[in-house]
Amino acid sequence: MAQSFEYHADGSLKEWRACITSVNQKLQACDEDFLRLDPSGRIVDFGRSGERTSIVRDEDGNASTIEIRNLATKDVERRAVVEENGVLLEKDGPTVVGRSFFDERGRLIQYQSQSADKHEYYTTLTWTYDNSDRVVSITKAFNSYSFVHDEDGRIIGVDQTTIPHKLRRRFDANGRLLDQQPPLFFRQLSPSARGSERYRYDPGGLLVEILVSNEEGAAIAGTEFTYAYRRASTRVANGKGGR
Repeated sequence: MAQSFEYHADGSLKEWRACITSVNQKLQACDEDFLRLDPSGRIVDFGRSGERTSIVRDEDGNASTIEIRNLATKDVERRAVVEENGVLLEKDGPTVVGRSFFDERGRLIQYQSQSADKHEYYTTLTWTYDNSDRVVSITKAFNSYSFVHDEDGRIIGVDQTTIPHKLRRRFDANGRLLDQQPPLFFRQLSPSARGSERYRYDPGGLLVEILVSNEEGAAIAGTEFTYAYRRASTRVANGKGGR
């Protein structure tokens, strides 16, 4: 399972993506889940199994429209939302109706989709948060993710249950990634593989090397980075594979 993270300028989480890769002979497929947040920590959109759901808000930050986009067929369905007893309900679409539950702080805590006759539920997604409004878990029918943050709000650990997997990351005092286990190199080959990936920087803070080691600590792959300068304000980085 490969994961990526992107942060806002203040260090808060902006985007998280997880790709669960399955390999069958020469066929490789990726079932990607993702989550995007605005600077206030509110969910902008989320995706699962080729479908993206976006929450459109008015100028006061209240949800006004739900947009569901099928990433494979490019079909887009927009549903206005109405409130009923404090719960935001999506108006019926051709096949399903969704219920989006928000807490008193405006955070999305659960999303349910069901058949149009409201007798059969298809999907339930649930989010939990810490006191700083950071997402700490995402749960769906047969899968869940939990996130561990450091005191600066950076994600340093992710646990995933479908394929038992733990990701651990370590940063230096300047917020630069030092190492993570298992490395991306192994996660692309096998979600259950182990090892470590270490990052080395020059005195100016530029990344100069990524070193991949196996579970026994032996270096098996690496990439070195060199930098050339065209002008004082332009820096060009070149990556060169090593071992």
